[in-house]
Amino acid sequence: MLSPAANYMIASMRGDGKTEIESGLNEGVAGLPADFTHRTLMALGVGVNATWDSWGSALTGLQGTQRPGNDADIGLRYLGYWTDHGGEYYYDYDRKLGYAGTLEALVQRLPRGGNPHSVSAAR
Repeated sequence: MLSPAANYMIASMRGDGKTEIESGLNEGVAGLPADFTHRTLMALGVGVNATWDSWGSALTGLQGTQRPGNDADIGLRYLGYWTDHGGEYYYDYDRKLGYAGTLEALVQRLPRGGNPHSVSAAR
């Protein structure tokens, strides 16, 4: 696993998804101070879960933080759903229901254990 390990707001990842991967800064970033540094983190492991855990531990270690418990706050304790840019339904909502109607249908399905990726038959 490869990721930026600093400067997250100006960091970027590039590659072809098969044989090339790169972690660095956004191409438009210029005029950095002479003492500027950037970090990239690579984690290797056997299995997805072990590698993910290794990466997460290394990243929180670099930042001097500890991973919170699964019930540490309301955002971790309860099911949440992102609706901002990049969220599942931000651009790809059900056109018959509209954006608000798609989210309302999602809310209706989640308490019953429904799949949030199949809000309507049209999806």
